[in-house]
Amino acid sequence: MALSGTVIHTENLGADSYVYLEMGTEEPVVVRLDGPNTYHSGDIVHISPMDDKIHRFDGAGKPLA
Repeated sequence: MALSGTVIHTENLGADSYVYLEMGTEEPVVVRLDGPNTYHSGDIVHISPMDDKIHRFDGAGKPLA
């Protein structure tokens, strides 16, 4: 399953980086990447989630099993 989103914000934290994407959801989708990234606000990003790496939460912020 391939998805597309628009970069809102990025955080380069050395060993990891986080990319916040606008994907038409109530909250941004946060993608964790290995190492630094070169994305900028407004970039269109195409992602393919890895089922064993997805973390989902309910409306109260509690993890879904």
